[in-house]
Amino acid sequence: MDQSNVNELLSSGKVEVVFTKKDGTTRIMKCSLSKEFVPEQLEMALEEGKKKVNPDVQAVYDIEAQGWRSFRWDSVQTVNGKNFVI
Repeated sequence: MDQSNVNELLSSGKVEVVFTKKDGTTRIMKCSLSKEFVPEQLEMALEEGKKKVNPDVQAVYDIEAQGWRSFRWDSVQTVNGKNFVI
């Protein structure tokens, strides 16, 4: 599984990403970029306030925390239980 596969999954539904946080702890996050999970008002805010994109970081909507979070691609261990390769 690679970055383009993950982006496709994020756009189409809920994804479980396991990654290492900056403090060294492991984080399991259920996240998405699908309109099914991202609240409408947040979608509009995204389009209005486009930020500079960092290709090393992926912003996602954390379904459980109900807010935007991000992870670094080089810290991802697994995606939906499959090993991730940069």
